[in-house]
Amino acid sequence: MLLLATLLSAPAYATWSIVAVDPETGDVGAAGATCGPFVWKIAQVVPGHGAVVAQYDTSISARKDAAVALEDGATPEEALAGITAPGYDDDLAVRQYAVAGLAGPAAAFTGDDCADWNGERVEEHVAIVGNTLVGEAVVDAARDAFFADEGALLEERLLAALEAGAAEGGDQRCDPEDAAKSAFLFVAAEGDDGLTVELTASGAGAVATLRDKVDAGKRQSCHCGAANPSGSWAWLAVLGLAFTRRRTG
Repeated sequence: MLLLATLLSAPAYATWSIVAVDPETGDVGAAGATCGPFVWKIAQVVPGHGAVVAQYDTSISARKDAAVALEDGATPEEALAGITAPGYDDDLAVRQYAVAGLAGPAAAFTGDDCADWNGERVEEHVAIVGNTLVGEAVVDAARDAFFADEGALLEERLLAALEAGAAEGGDQRCDPEDAAKSAFLFVAAEGDDGLTVELTASGAGAVATLRDKVDAGKRQSCHCGAANPSGSWAWLAVLGLAFTRRRTG
């Protein structure tokens, strides 16, 4: 029982990620990548409302609380304010968040102790955050790629943002040709109860693997099928992270 409690309390990490909504279609989504494992644990997509990522030293409880706030009608700024409020979290300095929603402008937060390079880019309907990157060009390229084709499907724009970040080198701990070793792409279409697109990839060149899956017409990976990526398969992430204790961004 003690071992189980230890595993369940293991943190999750991430390096660069993006949350966004399409106010025209009502689609909401998130994507992210890192040189560490199981990056998809950082994200929660709330169909019909928005998406949140909680990274660096990830607080799963904060991720869930922000998602609940979005579902209850909070704006991204209100959801973020709740999880960064004084007294909510003693470890706020090692948290990094991005929240996007249909109820208002996107918002982001970066704690003072997140590893360099760290930072954020926030536009009205999108927030991009990163840490432990080769440089700010990663998030700048991701932002530019997201806005390069505003008529495209949200999933294509999110994936383009990940690819642009990877092309700039992504996570500084990875071989530049790999940029990341785990990645995810989650999108919920308007009117859906769960995820319309739920793709994950592991191993060298994880972002390129996501592209291969999308080009092959895949919409789902085999392990969950829920808007909250902490369902029946998430214990695998917990087990892996329990044995990967070093901070992976």
